[in-house]
Amino acid sequence: MENVKAIVYLYGASSTHVIGRSQQMALRLAKYYKVFYITLNSYREKKNQNTNFSWKDMEEEDNLYMKTSPFLIPFSIRLKIIRTINGYRVARQIRKILSENNIKEAELLIFAYTPISAEVIKHFPNVKVHYDCADDFTTWHGINRSHAAIYKEYEKFILERALSVSTASNHMYEKFVNRNKNVFYIPNGADTELFSHTNIKNEKLKQIQKPIIGFVGATSGFLDVDLIKNIALKRPKYSFVFVGPLEGLEESLRNIKNIYLLGRRPYEELGEYVNNFDVCMIPANKKPASVAADAAKLYQFLSSGNPVVSINLPEVSKHSDYVYLASNIEEFVSKIDVSLSEDYFNRDKRIAYSSNFNWDNTTDNLLKHLRGVHGVEDGIH
Repeated sequence: MENVKAIVYLYGASSTHVIGRSQQMALRLAKYYKVFYITLNSYREKKNQNTNFSWKDMEEEDNLYMKTSPFLIPFSIRLKIIRTINGYRVARQIRKILSENNIKEAELLIFAYTPISAEVIKHFPNVKVHYDCADDFTTWHGINRSHAAIYKEYEKFILERALSVSTASNHMYEKFVNRNKNVFYIPNGADTELFSHTNIKNEKLKQIQKPIIGFVGATSGFLDVDLIKNIALKRPKYSFVFVGPLEGLEESLRNIKNIYLLGRRPYEELGEYVNNFDVCMIPANKKPASVAADAAKLYQFLSSGNPVVSINLPEVSKHSDYVYLASNIEEFVSKIDVSLSEDYFNRDKRIAYSSNFNWDNTTDNLLKHLRGVHGVEDGIH
């Protein structure tokens, strides 16, 4: 990263997604470098354009430039030639961006955020590359065998090509530590100010019977539907509320009267929802992608001070002093009961602990490692 003036994100999450790791880090990296945040423009993304989350903070950051890729030719998973063409077109877009901003390739750092960015990176053999791996894409929810094989091939290329790699989970760190000489673990974080404790009442939740056991998230494939059904049926006087683009749950859960699926909400409102829960829950399954993930929602929940009950996943168990862990349905229900009558002192304890995981600290930690590897000096370019 020595002499780096700009960072290109490949690929950042689109405006149909919740604001997560890539956006939060891009915002903070823009304090030091020009950041060009390129989102995918594909048939799948256009199909999901039913709700746009507010990216106000990103749009107002002077050093952050939101870019959309050229429309990607569909069926790329089936045909390598299409993947090659799509990669070439995005590479051409990046060269145009560099030219317009008077930036040389030697002054660029590419942040690979997904394995498919490999097709673009191939066109920049002399550009510095960092791979920030937030999830195990080779086992992602719903992925088929052919997708997984392609992602494994791309990931192998990126791991060999990147000068450094950061992982959101220890699971992925262990997977990569012997495949790149500069691998470091940078857990996810939270917008702790947004999720910090507040007494503001939420109008939608006012209409729902307490106690409210709540979840905020974006990936329905992460959730254990049978677990959710059973805990709701075992506690019919508790309300179980889900906020987020959790498509696919309606069919499975619609007949259970004390389950409420509130759908997508603006990012700015999520803290208000969490703060009106009595207990936050992480009813995750134990599929490979879930086991490999570091759920940012955990840090959001802890920021509110609310009790958190979670299935015992490896990345959650590291925080066992601050989370109620359960291994099965019976334990999950029991831990919810216990958390509803806990000592208020634990709220302050969780809030204090969550401050270690705000996105400012997370990004500063990332920069410290990058500067250690690449000899970067502090300073805005």
